[in-house]
Amino acid sequence: MHIRLRADRRLVLAAVRKSGRALRHALGAVSADSEVVLEAVRQDWHALEFSSACQKGSREVLLAAVAGSWQALGLAAAALQGDRELVLAAVRQSAEALRYASQELRADVSFLREAVELDGRALHYAAEEQRADRGLLLAAVKGSSWAVDCAPEELKNDRAFMLEVIATNPSSLRYLPMQLRSDPDFVLAAATLDPSLLEHAAPELLADPGFARRAVEQSWEALKQLPEEQRWDRSVVLAAVCQDWHALELLPKTRPVGLCGRWRYTDDTSASEDSDFLVEFFAEQVDATEANESSYNTTNNNNNNNNNNIHTNTNNNNVSLRVRFLFEGEETAASCSCQVAGRAIAIEERESGILNRYEGVLSPDGREIQGRLRCVESAEGNSFEEGTSGTFRLQRLDAPSTPTTPTTTRTATTNIQRASWDPCDDREVMLAAVKNHWHAFSWASDALRGERELLRVAAAQSWEALRHAAGPPLSCGSAEDRAILLQALTQDSRVLQLAAFAADWADDRQVVLAVVCQDGLLLGRVSERLQADRDVALAALQGCEQAWRFVAHELREDKAFQLEAVQRNWRVLRAAPSSARADREVVLAAASQDAEARDFAAPLLKEELGPQKRAEEAEQQ
Repeated sequence: MHIRLRADRRLVLAAVRKSGRALRHALGAVSADSEVVLEAVRQDWHALEFSSACQKGSREVLLAAVAGSWQALGLAAAALQGDRELVLAAVRQSAEALRYASQELRADVSFLREAVELDGRALHYAAEEQRADRGLLLAAVKGSSWAVDCAPEELKNDRAFMLEVIATNPSSLRYLPMQLRSDPDFVLAAATLDPSLLEHAAPELLADPGFARRAVEQSWEALKQLPEEQRWDRSVVLAAVCQDWHALELLPKTRPVGLCGRWRYTDDTSASEDSDFLVEFFAEQVDATEANESSYNTTNNNNNNNNNNIHTNTNNNNVSLRVRFLFEGEETAASCSCQVAGRAIAIEERESGILNRYEGVLSPDGREIQGRLRCVESAEGNSFEEGTSGTFRLQRLDAPSTPTTPTTTRTATTNIQRASWDPCDDREVMLAAVKNHWHAFSWASDALRGERELLRVAAAQSWEALRHAAGPPLSCGSAEDRAILLQALTQDSRVLQLAAFAADWADDRQVVLAVVCQDGLLLGRVSERLQADRDVALAALQGCEQAWRFVAHELREDKAFQLEAVQRNWRVLRAAPSSARADREVVLAAASQDAEARDFAAPLLKEELGPQKRAEEAEQQ
C-alpha cells in the first residue's frame, strides 16, 4: 500500500473496522489516533500491540481491549496495571491476569479479597505475605479448592485451621500435605462433611483395617473409597450393612451369574404368575453390530456354553446376547436384541411398526430381573400404546448356571480370605442387612435364603421377600412357617401365587382365615372341611358377597348362619341363596342396616315389604 494511503485516517479507520490488526500498517499520527485505536482493539484486542505508547496508557482503550481478552492487560502501561477496575475486569476472565497487576495491587488485601471472590486461583498471584492471610485464604478456597496449595507451609500444617478450610471447601483435602492426609482423626473429621473425600487420604491410611472400620462406622458410604482388600474385611462389611443394606452393592463382585435359559415374563397388563409369555436368552454372544438382527433359531444358539456367565462386577464392557420372546411355546415374530452391562440388562423388541424397550436389573441371586418398559412405537397387536411405560418382571424357570471362581492377582492371603468368607453367606452380616431393609434378602446365598429366621425378618417388612426364598416351600405344619405365612398374608393375598407358599395351606384353619379375610373368593380354593367352617365362611362373606357359592351347602341353608352373615354385611343378601332372600326375618335383619337390602328380597317378599318401605320413606320425608 502506498505510504500516503497508510497515513490516511479515513482509510485506516475503515480498514481497522474490518480487521483490527490492520492497525499495524498505519503510519504517523494515525497509529496514535484515539478513535482509530479504539475501533481497532474493539475489533481485535491484538491491535493494541501496534498502537502508540500513549494509547497503551489510555484507560478507555485498555477497557475495550480487556473486554476482548484478559491478556491485553499485559500490554497496558504500568500505571494502568495498577488500575483496580481494569485489573478486576481482566480477572473476571482469568485469575492469571493478576500476574500483570502492579505489586501494589497484589499486596492490597481488600483488592485481593475482591479478586479471589471472582476466582479463588487469584491467590496464587498475591504477594507472599498476603498468601498467609487466613481470611483471604478462606475466601479463596470457597471458589477454588486448589487455592489452599498457594498457602505457605506453616499454614498448611496448622491442623485446626485446615479443618476450617475443609469445612469451607471439602475438596481442598487433596491439596493438603501428606502429613495431614495420613492423620486418621483429621481425615475422619473431613469425611464427616463428605465421605468421598477418603479417596484423597494417604494410601497407607486406607490400607489400615482399624481406620477402615472407623470410617465405615461413621458412614457406610465410606466403603466406596476403601481398597478392595478392606471391602472384604468382615467387621467393615458388618458395620456398613448395619447402617444401609445398599452397602452390599459396594462389595467386590466376583461371582458370575448366568442369564442363559428361559424366564417367565409378566408386566402391568399380565400380572398373573402363570403368564404364557417367556423370554429366552442364548449363550452365544454377538458383536454390537449384530445386536439388532432378527430372531434366531434355537438350533444355532446351543453352542459356546462356556460363554454362559455374565460377571456381576460393574465395568464398562457391554455384552450382547441373543434373545427371543415366546408365547404359548411358540417364538414370536419380533426381532430382539439384548445388552448386558454388569447387572443392568437392556432389551429392544421390534416387530412391524412396534418398538418396545425394557431396562431392568438382575437380582443378586440371579433368579429375577425387574425394571421398566417403554413403548416407543406401537401398532396393531401391541399390548401398549405409544409413549406409555410400565414395569415388568422376568422370573427364571431353570436354575442359574454354576458360578465359576474368577482368577485373581491378589495376594495369597486375600485369595484365602475370599475362598473362606462370602458376605452373602455370612448369617450375621445378612441378618443385619435384612433388618435394615428386606431387599437385602435377595443378596443372601441359597443356604441363607432357606433359613426361616432370615425369611421371617424379611417377610415382616414385605411379603415380596418370599419371592426370593430358597429351599422347600413353607409348611403349615410348622409353627414357625405358619407365623411367616400369616405375616405375609396380612399384607397381600398375592403371596399365595408364590412357589414358597405352603402347598398345605388350604386345610390349615388359621392360615385360611387370614387368606379369606384378604380375598373372600379364595374360599373356593380351601378344603371342603373349612368351607363348612362357620367362622371361615363368615370371614369370607364379610369382604366378598360372591363367596356364597363356595360356602358348604349345609351352612348356606342354615338360617342362623344366614342371619349372622347379613348382620355382618347386609350386602351379602344380594348373592345369598334363595331361601335367605325369601326369609322375612333374614331380609329385615339386613334392612335394619340399610333399607336398600329389601331390593334383594325374593319377588313375593319384596312385594309384601313394598308398602312398609314406602311408609318409612314418607315418614323420613
